[in-house]
Amino acid sequence: MPSGGTSTWSFRRPAATRSPWLRPTGCRSPRWSPASWQRASCAPPSSSRAATVRLDDAALLADPALAAADAALDSVLNVNASGDYAAARERPAPEITVQRHGSLASDGHHGPRVARAATLVGAATAAGLELDPHVIVALNGDRISRDGEVPLVAGDTVAFRSSRCR
Repeated sequence: MPSGGTSTWSFRRPAATRSPWLRPTGCRSPRWSPASWQRASCAPPSSSRAATVRLDDAALLADPALAAADAALDSVLNVNASGDYAAARERPAPEITVQRHGSLASDGHHGPRVARAATLVGAATAAGLELDPHVIVALNGDRISRDGEVPLVAGDTVAFRSSRCR
């Protein structure tokens, strides 16, 4: 954390995206997305009336949902310079759960296992698998693509199943 105790977004998928602290306000779009900031209906107020609010760690943790999901505020880690990025990359990967199902669960790979992985390819490696076209992946119960760079956060559950019938 940089001096001053303030936090900004990181490049990881934050567990905190459901927090009202981290959503734009005044947006008429029914769905929030980073692109909605650039739409005309979501434009920020004119610069003469705009105010910047910096939230310190205590203010962020005052939100019970964010405090429960990310008490260490890892999802809003400051990454402003190459040194910050290098330090963030050296941190231990988040603790996740991996599970193999169906024919992938043979050879004693039954049941969930705790592993450390920052990306989907790391989770597959921890489960002893390769992400090939015959592997179906679910992240926290939702089927996702096999993009190996999908970021993971602490507490995620990654399940692997073969698309082949055996």
